[in-house]
Amino acid sequence: MCMKSAMQTYMLKIDDLLVLPECADKAGYAGEGVAILIGNAKTGVSDCLLSSKEELLRLREQQDYVETSVYFYPVVHSWNLPVLLIGKLRKRFKTHGTHSYRVRPQEIERKKLIRCVRTKENAYQFSQIYIPDEERYRLYEELEQDIVNNGWNADCGPLSIMLCRSLSYKDSLDNGNHRINICLEHNIPEVTVSFCYAGKSPWFLIKLLEGAEKIFAFANLAKK
Repeated sequence: MCMKSAMQTYMLKIDDLLVLPECADKAGYAGEGVAILIGNAKTGVSDCLLSSKEELLRLREQQDYVETSVYFYPVVHSWNLPVLLIGKLRKRFKTHGTHSYRVRPQEIERKKLIRCVRTKENAYQFSQIYIPDEERYRLYEELEQDIVNNGWNADCGPLSIMLCRSLSYKDSLDNGNHRINICLEHNIPEVTVSFCYAGKSPWFLIKLLEGAEKIFAFANLAKK
């Protein structure tokens, strides 16, 4: 399959990009700007750097973060729309990268990656098992206290961003909704994220979906 790019770019910490190996195969990369290719943790294929380390070293003299394009090799063909658009089917093909990257929590909020804001009131309501209200509140409060007192704990695992998740073209937070809300509320300066993917809708469908969204948004504005 051909290399695909996510619809969004991300402000990633340069130091985390510099530890990546350089990609041996750059076919499909336009060669403009900083970019990474997400690997496959299951098969042992590492995330790698598509752009040059020399450029990153130069940028690091002036800044800590850099706008980064994210590429991946789909494991689901673009014509396989049922798998791409139905979450339960897509989940079977979800493929994780190998590295994590530091970002500001506000970056995740700004990119509108949070599909469902988790608060103490609705914490763990969508768990696969029933959790009584008192237990839900206690779990959230313990998590909040730990983050406030100790800061972001990378050992608990990064937040996971799925590339082309919503309608198979919009990136979305795959897990970590409780933690990101706490970090935003308490101004935690930095979190870690990793990327996962399955596939990406064909370009003509993306254009149709984008057009439909614009029409829907305009209709909602007209009602107000």
